[in-house]
Formats: sequence, structure tokens, C-alpha cells
Amino acid sequence: MEIDVDPKKHGVGKTVLVVDDNAAIRKMIAAAYLSDGLKTCGEAENSKEGVELAKKIHPDIIALDLSMPVMNAMEAASEYERSAQKRRSFCSLCTETVWLKLKSRKQTST
Repeated sequence: MEIDVDPKKHGVGKTVLVVDDNAAIRKMIAAAYLSDGLKTCGEAENSKEGVELAKKIHPDIIALDLSMPVMNAMEAASEYERSAQKRRSFCSLCTETVWLKLKSRKQTST
């Protein structure tokens, strides 16, 4: 589990939690959210870690990979809702498809 905070934003923006078992994709999505104005981005490798981290950082947005070990995105969303202190927005991602497309583009461009 990781938590990145952009100190330049001084409280402006929302908090996001990115849950994905692929570290490269998780970092890419987290960087995109931080560059788009969000102040804090938590990262978790699986949904169980994500639920624990959500209890600590209370994210406004949770980006979930659809297929993960331990608990899939649908099960995780239910778990997040049960433990939520505030209403959250969910974004379920099929990141393997995105990753494979990016990887194939990179290979064809070299």
C-alpha cells in the first residue's frame, strides 16, 4: 500500500484510491489522477488492501481493476460501500486490455 500526496495542491482536489494488481498500471493511473488536480492518491495491490486503505484515507474516487486476486471489483465495491463514511464514485477498469494495447503499440513503434 502506498499513499502519494502532492504538497503543491495544498488541500485542493479530491482523494483517489487506485486498486490494481499490476504495479505498472497502478502507477500510471495514479500519476494520471495526480496530474489532473487530485491531491492524494492511495494505491493498493488487491481489494483486501484497498478496503483497509480506504478506511484510512476516505477516498472520493476508487478506481478498481475488474479482475484481481483475493476479491474481484464487484465484491470489492460492495465491501467499500459497507465501510464507507461518505458516498464514493467508482471507476472499474479492465486494465489488462489497456496494458496489452499500450504494450503492442510500443513494440510496433520501435
